[in-house]
Amino acid sequence: MYGLVLFLDAEPYCQSQWYRRLISQPYHQGHATPNVDLFSSLMWRNSKDDVAHELQLPEQTEQTHWLTFSLVEKYFYRKQREMCQTEASKVCMYITCSLRLFSA
Repeated sequence: MYGLVLFLDAEPYCQSQWYRRLISQPYHQGHATPNVDLFSSLMWRNSKDDVAHELQLPEQTEQTHWLTFSLVEKYFYRKQREMCQTEASKVCMYITCSLRLFSA
């Protein structure tokens, strides 16, 4: 996240010592509010309904194509899934349900 702050040149947080002291350290101590407040001030989110008239997208359609894998392909994709599950479970250890994603 610091890379984004640095890219956006968000003073004073683009200076690493201030980012660490005011954002990173409190976040790692379980205080997400400074982090949420900073990124809420830097980012804007539009819902699809807010901008649908600007996008003029065509109707969406859905097509389903069923594939039949060979034994080698089945083995390969099963191993890929297992590897991804293992890596995702490592990341999920650090996610907490109490983390606020937005400022109230």
